[in-house]
Amino acid sequence: MKEISCLVIEDEVPSQKIISDYIGRLPFLKLQGIYANPLQAIESLSDDDIDLVFLDIALPQMSGIDFLKSFKMRPRVIMTTGSDEFALESYEYEVLDYLLKPFSFERFLKAISRLSGVATLKSREQTTDNEVGHFLLVKDGKDYIKIISEDIRYIKAEKDYTKVICANESHLILKTMSQWESDLQGQPFIRIHRSYIINAKRLDRVGSARVKVDSESLPIGRNYRVSFKKALEKFYQLNLGESD
Repeated sequence: MKEISCLVIEDEVPSQKIISDYIGRLPFLKLQGIYANPLQAIESLSDDDIDLVFLDIALPQMSGIDFLKSFKMRPRVIMTTGSDEFALESYEYEVLDYLLKPFSFERFLKAISRLSGVATLKSREQTTDNEVGHFLLVKDGKDYIKIISEDIRYIKAEKDYTKVICANESHLILKTMSQWESDLQGQPFIRIHRSYIINAKRLDRVGSARVKVDSESLPIGRNYRVSFKKALEKFYQLNLGESD
C-alpha cells in the first residue's frame, strides 16, 4: 500500500503537535516535516514524494493563501486555521478541505478521505485510478486502516460486524451493511443478499440464484434479485431481460 507523504506548515506548537498526532494514528500517512515558516518548506515541496500539505493561513513572512498563489502547479492542501474568513477564497486554489481549529480526529479523517485518486503533488494530471483509486478509512480493532475499494472482493455480514474480503487479506469491521452501502454509493458495489455486498468488477459468472466473485460462489437473496439485476444492467449497460 502506497504511503501518503505529508508536510505540516504551521507556526503554533500546540497545533503542530495535534496534527502530528493525528497523522501518526493513520499507518498510511507519513510525516516528512514540520515548518513554522512556509518559505522554509519550499525545498521540501520540490520533492516529488510529497503528497499532501497541511497549511495554516496566518503564518510569518507569508500567509498560507499567498503561499498557494505562488505555485503554478499547486500542491494538494488541507487548510488548518483558526478563522473561517478565507474559507471561500481558499477553495479557489483547489484545496481539499478547510479545517477550522480546534478540529477533532473524526473531522481530520473526513478531510483525509478527500484524497481519493491522488498520487503525487507534481504529477496529479497524469494520475490514473489504478495508482491510488478510491479508498475508505475504516477502524480495524484500535487502528484506522486504508482499504482500496478496487481491492474489495465482497463484504459479508458477521453478526454485529462485517467482514471485508479483499484480494490478499480480510478485515473484521464494526460496521453495518447499510453503512457500507452508504459509504460505497456511486462505486461498483451491489447488495445481492442481506449478508453480502459484492464488487461488480470482480464478477465471473451470474446465475439465477448465485454469482461467482473471483471464482467464489455466493448466493443471491430472493428479495434482492430484481434490484441486483437492475444494478447490474446499469453498471454494464446491458438488458438482461426477464429472470428465469
